Amino acid sequence: MAVDVVGVGLAVVDLKATVTSIPQIDETVLVLDFHKHHGGPVGNALVTLQRLGMKTNYMGMLGDDEYGRFIADGMKVEGIETNSLRLSEGDSTPFSIVLVDAATKKRSIAFNPGCGLSVPADTVDLNAVKSAKLLHVDIYTPAVIAACEAAREAGVPVSVDADALFPGLEEVLEMADIFIPAREIGCELVDEKDPVAAAERLLKKYDLKLVGVTRGKEGSVTITRQGIVSAPGFEIDAVDTTGAGGVYQGAYLYGHLKGWPIERTARFANAAAALMCSGMNGWGDIPTLEQVENFLGGRAA
Repeated sequence: MAVDVVGVGLAVVDLKATVTSIPQIDETVLVLDFHKHHGGPVGNALVTLQRLGMKTNYMGMLGDDEYGRFIADGMKVEGIETNSLRLSEGDSTPFSIVLVDAATKKRSIAFNPGCGLSVPADTVDLNAVKSAKLLHVDIYTPAVIAACEAAREAGVPVSVDADALFPGLEEVLEMADIFIPAREIGCELVDEKDPVAAAERLLKKYDLKLVGVTRGKEGSVTITRQGIVSAPGFEIDAVDTTGAGGVYQGAYLYGHLKGWPIERTARFANAAAALMCSGMNGWGDIPTLEQVENFLGGRAA
């Protein structure tokens, strides 16, 4: 059965600790609490889309280990189709160690990619990609390239997330339609200090249809060939920002696929990301459609 969005990319386990401060070299700090959660840019986006009412399919490979089974089971609970997810014996599942500063809520991340950077092309169901409404990716692997090529062949839009300047990013962008990177990544990619100016250059350089720039409490900016649209952010008591980017992407893609105006789509995505920052429960904090609508209902447009 055709789904709305196919995701090919990173699903990881986040080992998250709140600490008295981010440690310096040779420094020991106190851990105030510790959690193990599901995460990953594509993983977070797909769960968001599921919570909002869309049907998704995750394709790729994880290790046949504790973390891999933890992610696979979590996706099944969320209703994500995982027929093309391979658990590979002898490979390790990607995981991140996340340290959250108790005072500032800022974080530092150490990422172990495991098998996440070498997922083979034969893990992708090409027919399922071609029948989807959109393909969402976040990394360069043989699987991602195979999925992007199939999407392009079938006229399926490709959306790209990037929270790092990974090798092969530019090749992926050559096949993309939508790009919503972490703002520092967009700036670095075109050597531009201003994120909006960087987005305009990215739009032209890769012939994209849409580039998004997230700006935390300041909201977000969407750049298309028709112009620039700004959407204000929301003041919240942030507990942890981990995963907010993936939730923003999932919520934005939801509005985009619904055919909403950009202003409504971006405001909706800003709200979903803000709600994600209110806790430290990984996928457990990703909001439902009702929660986002209730959040927005109590705030002026």
